[in-house]
Amino acid sequence: MTRRVFPLPDFIEVELGTYCNRSCDWCGNAWSDRGRRRRAMEPSVWNGLLADLRRHRFRGRLAFHNYNEPLADPDFDHRLIEARRALRRAKLVLYTNGDFLDAARARSLESLGLDQANVTLYPENRHAFDPPDSTKIDRFLEKIDAKRGLRTDKRTKLVHTVRIGRLRVVVRVPRIENYNDRAGSVGLVSLGRGELRSAPCLMLHQAAAIDVHGRLKLCCQIYDTEVTPSGVVGDVRTGFVAVWRSELARDLRARLASAEFSNLPCQTCHHSMAQELWDRATSRLEGPP
Repeated sequence: MTRRVFPLPDFIEVELGTYCNRSCDWCGNAWSDRGRRRRAMEPSVWNGLLADLRRHRFRGRLAFHNYNEPLADPDFDHRLIEARRALRRAKLVLYTNGDFLDAARARSLESLGLDQANVTLYPENRHAFDPPDSTKIDRFLEKIDAKRGLRTDKRTKLVHTVRIGRLRVVVRVPRIENYNDRAGSVGLVSLGRGELRSAPCLMLHQAAAIDVHGRLKLCCQIYDTEVTPSGVVGDVRTGFVAVWRSELARDLRARLASAEFSNLPCQTCHHSMAQELWDRATSRLEGPP
């Protein structure tokens, strides 16, 4: 019997660099100097990834994301242009803290081909667990000269969606108590859990997280693969799709879906997938969860 080819991920996030202008207590950058470094992804890794995704006609979401601030990267616009040229049918998404985003910058990003900007308006560290402040959204909308839109109060965050031309801007004010300790990389005691994980995880069935070193991680919760090598699936220098569909990736998916976390950083992780993402991932199962 021929084994089916495992589908490409719906969502791929790429960490173009390590630098972030903030140091938030609920992020690994507050507990490491990694976020203060200015290490960038090697151009050969980035170009090779784009070529591989183009060759396989990737049409999902490619996100500039992870433990950095993409708009603080002086090469970001160039990377965005390269991604748009290579992946005409993909949806390009930016995750940002909004510090470097104003009306002119938003219009510029829209003209360069960005499809969506997810802006997370974080609280100050001393107000981390305060209720979400809706006025932060109002002030930010003024900053980007955006009007109207739709606001929703969700369990984990306040969300306001608006459009600037073709660019969809999703502004979020999070409820930090719903965050987790990133598999132990965050020392904020209130985000940790004493018990080991017993629930299955399907993140690796649906989403791919590639760090600045060019490594495919088990998921975005892995903060630093230099510190946590057990969180690495493979090196995309050998080809992202080859790693994504490798025997190791297949074995890891089976283990995660069966809640077999021995010798994996997942043992102490309590991240829970959104129901919509879980439903998508279950359709990709290669065996019973």
